[in-house]
Amino acid sequence: MEASTQAFTLLLVADILVGYHSSDGWITAINIALGHYGIIEHEQFTSIFVATVPVMLDVTFKYW
Repeated sequence: MEASTQAFTLLLVADILVGYHSSDGWITAINIALGHYGIIEHEQFTSIFVATVPVMLDVTFKYW
């Protein structure tokens, strides 16, 4: 891929995964992953995870 295509793809993926508008996507992904490994879903864990991990990823991508 060209550099501009790579940059666009990286920004698009980062915005989809890290954007604050996608908390439903994060919750769905976590519940699918937990269900796949046979772990019981805990609403409190999911809420804390969604509140912290996307923010940490956002900071990492922006200041890296």
